[in-house]
Amino acid sequence: MNDPEHERSICVGIDGSNAAIHAAQWAATEATARNVPLELVHVIATDNDYGPLPIDIELERPYAREILDAAKSAVTAGNESVKVETEIITGRLHPTLRYLSESAELLVVGSVGVSHIRQLLIGSTAVDLAHNALCPLVIVRAHREGSIPTTGPVVVAVDYSAANDAVFGFAAKEAAIRKSELLAVHAWRLHLGIKSDEYHLSARAQEAQELLDNRISKWQRIFPDVRMDSLAVQANPAHYFEDLSNTAQIVVVGGRTDSSMHRRALGSVANTLVHHSKCPVFVVPGKDNG
Repeated sequence: MNDPEHERSICVGIDGSNAAIHAAQWAATEATARNVPLELVHVIATDNDYGPLPIDIELERPYAREILDAAKSAVTAGNESVKVETEIITGRLHPTLRYLSESAELLVVGSVGVSHIRQLLIGSTAVDLAHNALCPLVIVRAHREGSIPTTGPVVVAVDYSAANDAVFGFAAKEAAIRKSELLAVHAWRLHLGIKSDEYHLSARAQEAQELLDNRISKWQRIFPDVRMDSLAVQANPAHYFEDLSNTAQIVVVGGRTDSSMHRRALGSVANTLVHHSKCPVFVVPGKDNG
């Protein structure tokens, strides 16, 4: 298992599914761009959300080795320069993933799978996992024809939380790595009890644009070569970001925020993207204040 004091790697969960293979191939490109190793990991989980699992660990090991070898072959066939390591780990799934995230640059999973990774994503949202992970979680989703986009902007979801500033900075760095545009988006909708006359709608739109302008003003100085555009729109956030994923290279959202209201809203966006995004989704853990 990774030692947190050693070189950081991109860690991919391998479960025998085609989605995991696609995720590993995508992650290999990311590892090459960052000049870090790629670690392919299969967890022989001893429990799930419902309790201990009745498994024979020694019977599981040959299958684990087989699917890891297949994943490594698929990765190196298309990327001979990437350094690939494989590992079989036995233990409780959630603590194992958290431990792996201590030394990982990214923790990557496919959009669907046949084992406990799939149960994890269905049983709890990506935001829940990112709340416990110590590095960004990436859910690699492909277009309908199976391809993973390599062009288009980096889209980042912007909100009012203090933690979101670091999420924006992470997205700006990703845009710099990819030499792509950064599109900062704040999607908002009115809730019951909030005035919806023209004056209040205009004030709300201006407030949203000021939020975006302030974020860009700060991070443009740090990443001067990244083109940054903004979009403030009154719309259902989850549906709007799902639509944006059709033309985005990646979408970046925060995993947790300072307020319960923002956490619920962003959780809805992340959960929708996990299941319906047409591009890889980065869920970046934030830090609560206080």
